[in-house]
Amino acid sequence: MSAIETRNAQGLRQHLTDLTSKPKEEAYGMPSDFYTSDAFHELEKEQIFRSEWVCIGHVGEAAEPGDFYTTELVGEQLLVARDDEGNINVLSNVCRHRGNLVVNESSGNRRSFVCPYHAWAYTRDGSLKTAPLMKKAKAFDAAKCSLPKLATEIWNNFIFVNLDGTAKPLAPQLASCTTITMNCAIFYSWTRPFGAPIEKSNRELHGRVSPVCDPP
Repeated sequence: MSAIETRNAQGLRQHLTDLTSKPKEEAYGMPSDFYTSDAFHELEKEQIFRSEWVCIGHVGEAAEPGDFYTTELVGEQLLVARDDEGNINVLSNVCRHRGNLVVNESSGNRRSFVCPYHAWAYTRDGSLKTAPLMKKAKAFDAAKCSLPKLATEIWNNFIFVNLDGTAKPLAPQLASCTTITMNCAIFYSWTRPFGAPIEKSNRELHGRVSPVCDPP
């Protein structure tokens, strides 16, 4: 963002801070720039969607080992999968070889995840299993070419991810909500379409979670 755009975004942020500090009797609608400003949108992506915990699904969407679904969050392609130990991992869905999507399907069950480009195969927890034609590459280290695991927390069976790994532990922040969600959990039904982007915007932030693993 340019210096002017940055100032505009920070100005909107301060406006929002001032607005939330007012008594409810003095509340008023937010200016349209909150919804249309590209600069403010970028600020939200960096300081909310990348830096904080974002709910991306429910454990029921990956109930059994090998179950998975794919989604996207501010341009990051994500693969949510349950491994053989029963743990749910949120992985980068970008192959470490040439940067292709590892899994193109929206959901399913796999013994392993195989990139369709050069058939690099990853286990259910994201470890590199096989890399055809790489056995003779002296600098190649399979242990360093796993799919990156993103910071993940499960809270009341909801799956949360933090893209940049800097967010404070989630559970203490939501402790006061536990009783509320328990009261309505029996009526809950997760209805997000498989593969649907989490951040509802047609503007994409280009880039990947991790660099391509491409030994000489």
